[in-house]
Amino acid sequence: MSVSMTVCKALIERCPVDEQAELLALLPLEERKSLEALPSATLPSKEGRGKDLLDRVHFSWMAPFLRTFGVQDLRLFLGALSKEQVEGLRLLLGFSMSLLELTAEAKNFTAHLLLTHLTRGEPLIPPQLIPTSALKPLLDLDQEGLRRLMRYLGLYDLAFEMKQIIATSEIKKILSCLKKEEKAFLQSLKNQSELLVFKRLFLQSWDETRATLLSLLEERGLQRLAVALYNQEKSLIWIIAHTLELPIATALLKLCKPPSEPRISSLLIQQILNLYSQGIL
Repeated sequence: MSVSMTVCKALIERCPVDEQAELLALLPLEERKSLEALPSATLPSKEGRGKDLLDRVHFSWMAPFLRTFGVQDLRLFLGALSKEQVEGLRLLLGFSMSLLELTAEAKNFTAHLLLTHLTRGEPLIPPQLIPTSALKPLLDLDQEGLRRLMRYLGLYDLAFEMKQIIATSEIKKILSCLKKEEKAFLQSLKNQSELLVFKRLFLQSWDETRATLLSLLEERGLQRLAVALYNQEKSLIWIIAHTLELPIATALLKLCKPPSEPRISSLLIQQILNLYSQGIL
């Protein structure tokens, strides 16, 4: 089934009955028959269209689904997306053709089709209606903000690791890779008794570069964030995961499991709130 034809039928069915007949008469006979054979595709209500929600989704989540469509349908789908999403998908899909100019109604309906696939048909609570909780402010973070959060959470693990390092030269190498504000936060953790350690000796694979250190910190922080999110509202978890690039989000969702002790979630949530209180997020 062509997505373009489905959108076309949905838009035609929005018109009065007499106008529908006039519009159908303008189509070639074969296209008219194809259109008439399609099931009705009622446009979703304004509250259910989800364009704002789709705009939050990282483009990498859409690529596997969009690869199953032909050129014309891709022109339609990409025409409903944000500039950033389009640019990312062009690179992933190797797609350089021009996009279709869509009306607001067509954009909303196409966004609804994409969102229905991404949510697997499960209803989501709109961000503004998600119940207030300690972690709801995370919905205001974009991907870079969430990755910054993970890197700073990873500093809790680094603070523990550095307590085990005796050689001053090794400590200097680590500190030389951190920015001033990162070192200041690490210093604030120096005298804290961190009882929660997910993975010891994670610095063994460090090649002494800043890029690798940040990647290791992000990996450690991702686990802390995942456990903190467990038991949160499902819609909140969905939005946060889909804000992130697909591989990162997949790891996050895999680690979003119940902690071994209930107090662990509270401890991790407090660590996140600590970053807010210090103006880091």
